[in-house]
Amino acid sequence: MPEMSHYYAIKNEYQFINQDSSNVQVSTVQWDVKDGPRFDIGYIDGEGRKCPCPVIIHASSFGSIERALCAILENIAIDEQNGAPPTFPFWLSPTQIRIIPVADRYLPASLKLCDRISQQCLRVDIDDREATVGKKIRNGETEWVPFLLVVGEKEENSNRLTVRSRDKRQEDMTIAEFIEMARQKQGNKPFRPLTLSRYLTKRPSFR
Repeated sequence: MPEMSHYYAIKNEYQFINQDSSNVQVSTVQWDVKDGPRFDIGYIDGEGRKCPCPVIIHASSFGSIERALCAILENIAIDEQNGAPPTFPFWLSPTQIRIIPVADRYLPASLKLCDRISQQCLRVDIDDREATVGKKIRNGETEWVPFLLVVGEKEENSNRLTVRSRDKRQEDMTIAEFIEMARQKQGNKPFRPLTLSRYLTKRPSFR
């Protein structure tokens, strides 16, 4: 900087652009040459003498969780503005896959499918609430669940699934093909298991 208007002489900053075209700082690294003497910050050398810190490096390479989430949500808003359905990145979605049994008698088949998918380090739950299939699908869409799997007689008696994705496309594929697709979407991103019960009836209800 040509003039010392702040406590730092060098600043490296990353920003993202909001949906309204304003900007927010995500991370920064600052070369601080003022605060050592100002606040009497120093270190003890090998001979036991206190020496002032000539430089303090402020390293906020990640920023904060709030700013990172803000960046993600603002980019989702931009995607929606451009016509894409709002959705979290697959690896970050709280529920990545939701299984929707068409009736209670298909709960065992749904649980078996849930176990198989969960073993592949994917977050999957089961909507076992008393509601119509249409309402369960709408709820899944409202919660931005990337993939919805409806389980009925056809799915129970075959190795195939009708997969409804976030953009409302429907594809018919085998269970193995679906798991492979989901694993590719997860990639090498961090994974954490579900923090709540896999059964929606056993989760707290917030109104």
